[in-house]
Amino acid sequence: MKEYSLADLMRLSGYSSRRIRQFIKIGLLGRPKFAGVRTMYSRETLGRLSAIMAWRRENGLGSPQIKREMRALTLEEVENWAEMLDPEPDEESATPEPPPAAAPVLPAPTNAQPREPARDLLIGERWVRVPLVPGLDLTMLEGSGELVVRLAREIQAKYQATGKSA
Repeated sequence: MKEYSLADLMRLSGYSSRRIRQFIKIGLLGRPKFAGVRTMYSRETLGRLSAIMAWRRENGLGSPQIKREMRALTLEEVENWAEMLDPEPDEESATPEPPPAAAPVLPAPTNAQPREPARDLLIGERWVRVPLVPGLDLTMLEGSGELVVRLAREIQAKYQATGKSA
């Protein structure tokens, strides 16, 4: 079964190491076997972290409600949550991916205007990364609502199903 470093969990979830450790401390996530800098977290931890993200964002649930929901999850449901953040290829259809080619350098548009810095960003905004294909991600603002989440999942599913890279 796949294991994840703290950096992997941070990258996949968008949560900081401090927040993930807080979830462990208050009992929303299980404690990993401590191995110093080589501490690894289970796929179950990733699945539960995915569920926490969704329940907080979509339903506004707090820690007590999330703890109750966590107790009711089956291992299959936890795996479904993990799949949303890090899809595992089917064992039968898995083929080794070729090494990624160097990213092409795209020419700048001829009518390019210098971008002004964004002034409407709020301190503490959280963006969620949705991987589409190697080298291409979609980002969405955490808490954007059901429509945005549904669209992101549909886009992700389309590209994962076709294997197209653009």
